[in-house]
Amino acid sequence: MNNYDKMLADACRRFTGYDMQALAQRPGVEDIGACLKTHFLGKTALLRKRDGRITVGGRAADFGQTLSILDWLCDGKTDAVAAGEYCTVGSLPGIYVGGSGLVMSGGALAKRIDAEPHRFRAACHAIGGREVALGDLGFEIPVFPGVAMCLKFYFGDEEFPPQLTFLWDQNMLQFVRYETVYYIAGCIQNRLLG
Repeated sequence: MNNYDKMLADACRRFTGYDMQALAQRPGVEDIGACLKTHFLGKTALLRKRDGRITVGGRAADFGQTLSILDWLCDGKTDAVAAGEYCTVGSLPGIYVGGSGLVMSGGALAKRIDAEPHRFRAACHAIGGREVALGDLGFEIPVFPGVAMCLKFYFGDEEFPPQLTFLWDQNMLQFVRYETVYYIAGCIQNRLLG
């Protein structure tokens, strides 16, 4: 068993120790008997109460999906409210890192979007996104009930490569930990590349 599998198993085990009735009171969470039901990136997520295993859209959740959902549900502030304004991960309140973070200039995903913007639009719509006025193509993507992020894309030209920027609700760190933002970004990239 590798470290990711160990972390995943530990997170699921810790989930079973939480008060399920209290978790079911969180906005966007429903108790449906053996599971808690919520949504993650436009798909239904079911969390089995007895062992913490999660399915997203009917498939077993991977490492990033599981840790993102459990962090939001179990450790996010219960009174968190989205700001509805977006910034780069390096500009989130309380974070002091160099660079803007999660800006993909060139790279496989940005190049794919540049070549096939219709696929990018379709993938964003498939995860519940709605087009917004950001860059050349922009989408607001619901991450969890009550909180979203944005994708801002610029087409490349003869001087600059295509660029995709991940923008986060300014209050995102009330919903999840800083590290979880990167797990969520990985889940979004997987959905866009899929």
